[in-house]
Amino acid sequence: MTSLPFRTRVLPLALAALLVMPPDVSLAWSDAGHRIIAQIAWQLLTPDERSVITGLIRNNPRFSEDFVPRETLTPNTDIVAAEWEFGQAAVWSDLIRGNDDFDHPTWHYINRPVFLSEQDKAAMNGQTPANIETELDAGTPVERYNAIQAIKHNLKILADPEQSDSDKGEAICWIFHLVGDVHQPLHSSAMFNRGLLFEGDRGGNMIRTDSGNLHSFWDGLLGRRAQMNDMRRDAFLIMSEPMHVDAATKAAGDLQPETWITEGQELCREYVYSPVVVEGIKRWIASGEPRCPEFVLPEDYKTTAGSVARVRAAEGGFRLAAILKEIARQNASADSAVETEAAAAAN
Repeated sequence: MTSLPFRTRVLPLALAALLVMPPDVSLAWSDAGHRIIAQIAWQLLTPDERSVITGLIRNNPRFSEDFVPRETLTPNTDIVAAEWEFGQAAVWSDLIRGNDDFDHPTWHYINRPVFLSEQDKAAMNGQTPANIETELDAGTPVERYNAIQAIKHNLKILADPEQSDSDKGEAICWIFHLVGDVHQPLHSSAMFNRGLLFEGDRGGNMIRTDSGNLHSFWDGLLGRRAQMNDMRRDAFLIMSEPMHVDAATKAAGDLQPETWITEGQELCREYVYSPVVVEGIKRWIASGEPRCPEFVLPEDYKTTAGSVARVRAAEGGFRLAAILKEIARQNASADSAVETEAAAAAN
């Protein structure tokens, strides 16, 4: 990533692009958002890389249950089926929510703190109850990993030739999903204060707005359609903007999840928890009400959020592609080694 601030680097151009893009495209991490990021990654992989990754996806232990297309794929070819499976892999971790064998609720986010005031920051910095560890050996049980730890955990599985095909099939789907998740700013941070929000606002889920809540508003910024032709079109429109490609190309040079989370935390400070949102939260706390009163997000806030979301989708897609290329290299090499051993044994 360039060292320039996000606003200086990309946002003015992205805002200008709004004037020429269809309104529904201005809507970044519902089902559609994850599929768009996967679609961007698909376009960046070679046929051989796609083949290796598709093979891993098809080893998912719930492939026969959860990877049945609910739309007519056009044209109905093996390549299109594999393309659709990339998108399905990206949403699989949401599909199995509540499944005791596969669901890991805390893996989807990390609550790096954004403080409501400087006084809250002085009092709470380093003292929040959130798990913000970044290493796997920090004493956190696997079931309580945050998003950074979960990404590292699943990458470790995928790089280990001793891991089972089934475990790798599960891990590859988590990687698809988590890389998308952590490029949504509210999967990186939460608002904290010394009182009502001592444990955080659950990544904006507690902040009620005219769009539902703050988290769901940001989740839906790339739209909510899930048909593959829509995803192809939206991915193409995002990547047709040179400033998106420029930001994404630079982003692909940094594959450390800690960096992605830091970027998201900075975006939360600058854009997500804007002055109008902060004032709304302060009014809620001052009111003594147990539940946040609903307040209206201004149109300029929504416009800016759409621009931020499209850049993050492009960056997430390019980073996902870079990670998948390495996973494909590792697993293609492993397959080749197994085949060589089998041939030697046969002789």
